[in-house]
Amino acid sequence: MTRATTPGALIHAVAGQEPERALVAAIVRQAVDDARAGDAEARAWLGSEACARWLAWLVPDGADPAAVQAQLVADVDAALARRRTTTAARQTRRAQRRAAA
Repeated sequence: MTRATTPGALIHAVAGQEPERALVAAIVRQAVDDARAGDAEARAWLGSEACARWLAWLVPDGADPAAVQAQLVADVDAALARRRTTTAARQTRRAQRRAAA
């Protein structure tokens, strides 16, 4: 998915046109931020039917709300996986330094 068609770009383009959509976009963005920070409830909400209804109203005509939602969830899951990998690597390095000391 190119930058111009990322879920965030699609949502931002529509949100700039109508204030009420900007509010919904802010809610979705907060859920994405919270989910990336490890909030399991936010991650679950992003994959929920409730979020799908908001996205159906929010995404521009011609865009598939289900595809946008799936990409949001995939992006969050990838960010969480990177975070877990980074944390595990950091813990391994600390343990190695302690063992060497």
